[in-house]
This record gives sequence, structure tokens and C-alpha cells, in this order.
Amino acid sequence: MTENRVTIADVQNWYQRADGIVESSALRSLLGSLIDRNYKAVIELNSYLDSLIFTEAILEKTNRHISIVAGPGCGDFLKAIYSAFESAVQRLKEHQGCIRVLVLSEQIPAFLTRLDAIYSGTLEIVSARLRAHQEIEHFLVSDSKMGRKEEPHERFTPDTTVNAVRAEGFLNDPARAQLLEARFEAYWKVASTKLAEA
Repeated sequence: MTENRVTIADVQNWYQRADGIVESSALRSLLGSLIDRNYKAVIELNSYLDSLIFTEAILEKTNRHISIVAGPGCGDFLKAIYSAFESAVQRLKEHQGCIRVLVLSEQIPAFLTRLDAIYSGTLEIVSARLRAHQEIEHFLVSDSKMGRKEEPHERFTPDTTVNAVRAEGFLNDPARAQLLEARFEAYWKVASTKLAEA
């Protein structure tokens, strides 16, 4: 008997289904409740699907700001949760908030560039090229209290199995969030300075 392994492409297809299979997930409901109740939690995210659901929950609950350090594959990840991402940008624009995305690649995904033009001043995107063998962890942090930090990994392909993605999510933990925000600010400053010098 052959084993069917769930891939990143499979999960991306599930997210695009019209029957709401992902919208009705128990994890999604639980995360929303924990955030709303200001419950402090650290959650192991053991798959690409878990990371998508967790990130989407954060996007839906963000009211002030989001900072993201993303790898070259961020386009596919964010496209899978595009509706939640764009809704967060729209909501933050209304609240004079911002989303800053540092893409660790020479190329910024085209849909992000389009959104950047539409939501200039709310959405800021900077690309940064890493030196050979340099690793910077990918993470996002939101409203100084919640976020997700990935374990280092190789670049994903659509055929990568979903459990190759490992991350830690946290909710309502300002101390943990402040550490990631400080790290993001340092990365952003370096990337923005190099962009201004170019």
C-alpha cells in the first residue's frame, strides 16, 4: 500500500476551496477565542497548515501593527491567506496602523508589490539579499503581544511535505513579542539603510 503524503501544494489547494473546509477548523476557532480572552499561550505549530491557520488568526485579530520577516517563498504562503492579509491591511489603514514586510530575497512577489502601491503608507515592503550561508529566522509579530517564529528550514517547494514546517506560535505574551519586535527593527534598519544607499 502506498502512502499519500500531504504536501504544501495540497494545503494551498484546500485553502482555495469554496466549501470552507479550513474556515471551520477547530484550531482556528480556538485561536480566535484565546486571543479574544487575552489568554497567554505558546502553541507548537507542527505543519504548514497549522502555520497558515495561526497566521490567519493573527491577521484577523491585529489592530495596530504587524512586522514580518519572510523568506523567498512568502508569496505562496501569503497568497494562500490573501483575503485575511488584505483585510488586515485595509483595517490597519483605517486605524492608522501598518504592516511592514522584510522579504529575504531579491524579488518581492508581484501581488505584494501591487498591494504596496494600493496601500502606500500602511503596507511597507523591503527586500534584502542574504549572504551565502547566512540564515535569518522567519517570524511575524503583531500588536506587541502575539506572533509566530519558524524553525530554520530549506526553501520549500510545492512538493515539500506539510510537516517539514515547524514553528512556535504565541498569544498575549508582550515580553516574547518585544524581543521579536526589537530583532525586526534591527533587521529593518539595516535593510532600509542599504535600500536608501542604492
